[in-house]
Amino acid sequence: MKQLLLLLMFLSLTAVYGQHTSGGYKPFFSQYGLKGKVKKLIEYDEYGLSTRYYFNKKGQLVSCQSYNNKGKKIKEIMFEYANDGKLKKRKSDESLSVFTQLPNNVVQEAVTINISGIKASKTYLYTYDNKGNLLSKERKAKGSYDGINYKELYEYDSAGRLLVKKYDLAYMKNRKDSFGGNYNEKDNMEVYQYDTNGQLIKHTQYDSYGEIELIENYKNGVLVDEQKYLSRNFRERTKYIYNNTTHQIKEEYYEDKTGAKPSSTKVYQLTYDKMGNLILKALIAEELSGKVKNFKGNDIQIEEKREIEYYP
Repeated sequence: MKQLLLLLMFLSLTAVYGQHTSGGYKPFFSQYGLKGKVKKLIEYDEYGLSTRYYFNKKGQLVSCQSYNNKGKKIKEIMFEYANDGKLKKRKSDESLSVFTQLPNNVVQEAVTINISGIKASKTYLYTYDNKGNLLSKERKAKGSYDGINYKELYEYDSAGRLLVKKYDLAYMKNRKDSFGGNYNEKDNMEVYQYDTNGQLIKHTQYDSYGEIELIENYKNGVLVDEQKYLSRNFRERTKYIYNNTTHQIKEEYYEDKTGAKPSSTKVYQLTYDKMGNLILKALIAEELSGKVKNFKGNDIQIEEKREIEYYP
C-alpha cells in the first residue's frame, strides 16, 4: 500500500478541481484525499494546535474550527450551500464571502471584512474549463489595504493534469512598478512533469525573483527527493525512503547537493485506521553526528495526529 501521507502531498500539489475559495479552504470532502464517509476530522500539529472539520452526509464542509493548545476555540468558519450543491456563503466573525455563478464557467467570490471596526472588501473571480479545472484566479480589491491585485493562471495537458501555475505578466509589471526590481515569467511559477503513465515525476517551484527555490522528485507518484535553494544557492536536500511493510518513512538530510552521507537522519512511524486513512505520524528514531537515538513510550515525538469520525 502506498503511503497515504505522500499521496495527500501529491493531491495538494496537483488537485485544482472543485470549487475554490480565498484562503485556500476546501469546501468538499473529495478535495481531502480521504477514504470513507467522514463526519468529523480533527488534525493536531506538533505544538498541540488543532483544526476540526465537520462534513454533512453530502460530503460538504459545514464548519471549520481552530483551537489553541489548551483546547479553546479561537476561530470558526461556517459554510452554506445552494440547492445545486455549490458553495454559496463562507462566513466567520471577521469576514463574509458570497459566491455567485456567472456566465462562461466563472464563479465570483465577493468578500467583506470587518476587523475591530476596520472594513474592507475585495472580489475574486475563478474561471474553470468544461471539465471543472481551474484556469485562472483573479483578485480585485477596491483599496490598497492588502497589496496589489493579481491573476493566477493554470495550464493543463490533454488529460487534465496540471502543468504550470503562474502569475499573469500584467501583475508582474504592476508589482515592479509598485515595488521596483525586475520581473520575468518564472516569478513564483510552479512547473509539473509526468511520466508516460501520467504519474508526477517532478515539481519545480520558483521564488519571486524567478530563481528555483524547490525541486521535488517523485517515483511511482511518491515523493523520494527534494532540494531547497535560497537566492540561487543550494540550501539542503532531503531523501525519503519508505518501508511499506512496517509503514515507516526514513528521511535523510544532506547539506550538500551530491553528498554521499547524510548529515542527519529521522525515522517516522505511520499509523492508519481501519479505513486506510493516516491518523498518526510519530518520530521514533534519529541519527545526528553518528549518534543514534531511539524514542520509546512517552519519549516518542508526535509530529501529526488525526482523529476521524465516520458516518454509519
